[in-house]
Amino acid sequence: MPYAVVIEKGARNYSAYVPDLPGCVSVGDTLQEVTVEICEAIAFRLQDLREDGSQIPSTSISAEYLEIESIIVKNEQLWLGPGDIGKVTSSTNSH
Repeated sequence: MPYAVVIEKGARNYSAYVPDLPGCVSVGDTLQEVTVEICEAIAFRLQDLREDGSQIPSTSISAEYLEIESIIVKNEQLWLGPGDIGKVTSSTNSH
């Protein structure tokens, strides 16, 4: 069963967690290290759940990257395209 894994880059390392498996976390100095560590953490967590006779959680999280070009906020249009980040124009103006 595939689980969504969130990997965050910190100032000195990487951290990862699995939203569908509370407490399933890892850290590593590199992206490769944290990826290996979170895979092992998932395997151990699932093994613990099986040994305890607990139900294995199904996945409920999905994730996508969305490219946002503009957002309308309080009648103002905020353009978030390359070179336009932070430019605010009236929603009646065209871009």
